[in-house]
Amino acid sequence: MEYCASPSLQSSFTSTLLKASESSSSHKSNLSVITPKRCYRSTPHSPKMPVATTTRIGSTITAQKPGMGSNSKRKRRSVSFAPNAQLRLYRCKMTETDRSKYYYNDDDYEAFKVEARTTIEMIINNMEIDEVQHCARGVICRTPDALRRRMALRVNAWNAVFSEQERQWRGKDEDALNNADAIAVAYIKQCYSSKRLAYTIAKCDEKTVAAFSASNIGNDLVPKRSMDHCSTCNGTIVILNSMSSGVRSSRHVVTSAA
Repeated sequence: MEYCASPSLQSSFTSTLLKASESSSSHKSNLSVITPKRCYRSTPHSPKMPVATTTRIGSTITAQKPGMGSNSKRKRRSVSFAPNAQLRLYRCKMTETDRSKYYYNDDDYEAFKVEARTTIEMIINNMEIDEVQHCARGVICRTPDALRRRMALRVNAWNAVFSEQERQWRGKDEDALNNADAIAVAYIKQCYSSKRLAYTIAKCDEKTVAAFSASNIGNDLVPKRSMDHCSTCNGTIVILNSMSSGVRSSRHVVTSAA
């Protein structure tokens, strides 16, 4: 560890430099820079940390800490702007007309609810859904039968977890107690059928989108309805081609789960 001068020694050194500068003030042509050796303090985190430096330029003496020069201050206080600035319009500064164009309001949400309830009633009554006006995606699980199936799946998953916990509590093996992995495996096994069904439906949707992208819409303005069979999950995909708007929607009807 290098020697670190005490504060009294540093002050005496500074006063000596001041006297030397006063005696040599008449010789302004003899300008020299005296920079003493830096004093380092050893710390556990920083073996060599500079404490202070004293500099003499002509008859001017300045003592400053490392990194506290005018250049560093100027860098910290500098402000820069991006070359391409974009004005952002905040919601609080929008007019009521602009706000209604960008954001849904209570009337819009109420209209969504009414449309969803109408679509659910059509599904319950086995009515043919005109998917130009109504979309069955996302509301099929809202029917009474679907709600009962969802609740049964949840109860079965809960029971699988509770049964595994009870088996661990009643067991004599201490290593098997509080085995979170075994509980997770029991839950995954019970939910595998739902996971597989969701995966197969997603694959069918992917095929539908790929077929629509590869097809030629043409100039036919009459909507066409076709029935495609899905070999992945043995289900039926009801496809509606809306040639006027270029939008194609599909309603997946699963006849038998894989």
